[in-house]
Amino acid sequence: MFAAISVLLGILLGALVTGAFLAPRLRLLRDELIITRRDRERLQGELVERRADALEANGRVLRTEQDLLALRRRVLALTAERDAARAAQISAEAAYRELLAERDRL
Repeated sequence: MFAAISVLLGILLGALVTGAFLAPRLRLLRDELIITRRDRERLQGELVERRADALEANGRVLRTEQDLLALRRRVLALTAERDAARAAQISAEAAYRELLAERDRL
């Protein structure tokens, strides 16, 4: 009987020593997990913000590309208009020279 009580007391004492040894480590591990979870949540929030910023930037890029395309179309239209005006001027100058040549012949 005394042996059984000694064994039970030994087991109880072992459990207390083990608990006293493991409890601080378990609290430390729990605290690290809490900190890690908070960091993960913070980083996920930052990721969402950065994705929103990236979407906004992509929208600005798209609008800028559309503006650039509109400007290129305008430049092409003005270039065609300028070329047509030059052709008309060359034609008018040729007609004027023909008239001068006709006048000189008369």
